Amino acid sequence: MSPAPLVPSTQPAIVAVALAYFAVVVAISVWATRRTRTASDFFVAGHGIGLVALVVASVSTSVSGFAFIGGPGLIYGIGLGAMYIVLPASVTNVMGAWVLAKRMRLLAEARGLITVPDAIGARYRSPAAQGLSGVAILVAIIGYMATNALAMGVVLHSIFGIGMAWGIWLGMGITLAYSVAGGILAGIYVDVFQGTLMAAASVLVFLFVLQVGGGMGGISHAILAHEPAFLGPWGKITPLAALSFFFVFALGSLGQPQGIHKYYMLRDPLQLKWYPLLKTLGLILVLLLYFGVGVGVKSLVARGALAPL
Repeated sequence: MSPAPLVPSTQPAIVAVALAYFAVVVAISVWATRRTRTASDFFVAGHGIGLVALVVASVSTSVSGFAFIGGPGLIYGIGLGAMYIVLPASVTNVMGAWVLAKRMRLLAEARGLITVPDAIGARYRSPAAQGLSGVAILVAIIGYMATNALAMGVVLHSIFGIGMAWGIWLGMGITLAYSVAGGILAGIYVDVFQGTLMAAASVLVFLFVLQVGGGMGGISHAILAHEPAFLGPWGKITPLAALSFFFVFALGSLGQPQGIHKYYMLRDPLQLKWYPLLKTLGLILVLLLYFGVGVGVKSLVARGALAPL
């Protein structure tokens, strides 16, 4: 089944909100540019980021376009089996804070490190390992950035009707501009702004889904009457596929360079004991949309209130 074409928004309020969002991003970039003076400022924000800002930024980058834009469609397509991607989040957060975060932050302070390959080179005393890790990160980040570029293209086209290609170029151009101008400080506080919006929107959308669907009971009854496997413990995929999701994302997420690098930026390493709890709570809020829209749309389709996607 081919997906329905996107219909660009013609509502002035939506366009105005999008333009206001870009204006805030530009303002953050200008502010960060004025505060960025050294390589340490550019790459690790001068080790001056507070715990709450770090957590919100980390939630924003962890979810990103992959789960926030594509996640509801995955739930709609394969059922609750898609939840195994996000279920290990709490385990991953604890392992990240206890196994990596404190050690990397202290190593950076002792050795003046500012990148993830720096830490690998210092830990194993091997320039070869440092170089290979840089190549590995470059290769891996291409796929990650391509997914997020596509998500930006989808969103910008749906708002402005400029086409997917132009949406991708515009989104990547804006991201590149504030990253080059303001360094990681701009990236962190744009992520804080975006993560706050994502959490607020996720909660509001989830409440709307509950209202339209008649609560979780109404949503569940509608789906069970037409496609009971959707709400099964594995969804519409095999147990092996669901468990593969769980372990791939539980362990694989630990190696995300955009997440690991943020450990360098925390002002006080002693605050890391609160990091797993706060990040897990943040992910719960943001991922309400991931779950809610997927099952909500499925229930509307099951009732005949919405055409199949």
